[in-house]
Amino acid sequence: MVLLHVKHGGSSFLMAAACSSTTEAVVLRACGTWNARLRLDKLCDAADKVVGTGKCEERAAAEIAAAVVRARQLIGDPPVAELAASAMEAAALEIRGCVALAFPKGAKPVSVKAALQDDSAPDKLDLDAAAASLWLGGRAFAAGAALSARVGTNEKTKIVAKLSADASAPAAANAAPAASVENALLRKYISEHPEATGSKRRRDEGGAAAGGGAGKGKGGQGEDEHDPPPRVTEEQFTALRNSKEICRYMRDERLQTLIRKIEGAGDRQRALDTALRRDKEFEEVVFQILVTIGAAKRTADNGLESTL
Repeated sequence: MVLLHVKHGGSSFLMAAACSSTTEAVVLRACGTWNARLRLDKLCDAADKVVGTGKCEERAAAEIAAAVVRARQLIGDPPVAELAASAMEAAALEIRGCVALAFPKGAKPVSVKAALQDDSAPDKLDLDAAAASLWLGGRAFAAGAALSARVGTNEKTKIVAKLSADASAPAAANAAPAASVENALLRKYISEHPEATGSKRRRDEGGAAAGGGAGKGKGGQGEDEHDPPPRVTEEQFTALRNSKEICRYMRDERLQTLIRKIEGAGDRQRALDTALRRDKEFEEVVFQILVTIGAAKRTADNGLESTL
């Protein structure tokens, strides 16, 4: 058996495979494990919200919380043991069972319904085994070949492999977008809502009257001068790092690639504008980032309103 430490999108898990296993068989299992792990993580989030409603008894809330802790230990990173599909299924059943017992009948909060549903529908972060590839040392495992063709037949072999969503080399994992991109996002929002942010300097009428400098404002600046756009603070970065929703978005290799493309562009603002115009999923990520750092809040029609 070969023990694989499989990495993808900033997370990792352990799985064992026979040396004679083909690349396709290993990729199929790895993608299945990743997708099941993703669903269990989402279920844990939903169960946390159930406990947070305060609408279940203290004992029931404690049982739900304990089941969530056990599930998160199972899918924790760095991994400490092989991640088996049967163990994840059992953990999911335990969480749903605890939630169902806490709300046996009557109307249920939305968070409870989310926790009880059998989430078998495809997720946008799911990996498609037909398109995915497995990499070791910067080189993909050949299709149709056995693992032993790359790693030998030693039954105690341990390797670190990277799982890519397609045939291209996996991108380096990021837990959160780069600082320069976040600042560009914030700059864009402020530039579109100057009346809400108050970033435009106002004329100091008293100073202008006293100095006779028409058209000059405080500090000798003109009326049309703008303050430098505020930068994302360390506190806001912490909020992003602690947001499970943002981190889940950032595990998407397509979004990682898009963010790096924006950051590496000669005109980052123009690249950002283009991405927001063409990619609705990316626009939603941007909106969520702004809400998370407190630069905006959602409106009733799911738009954005500045809080600056």
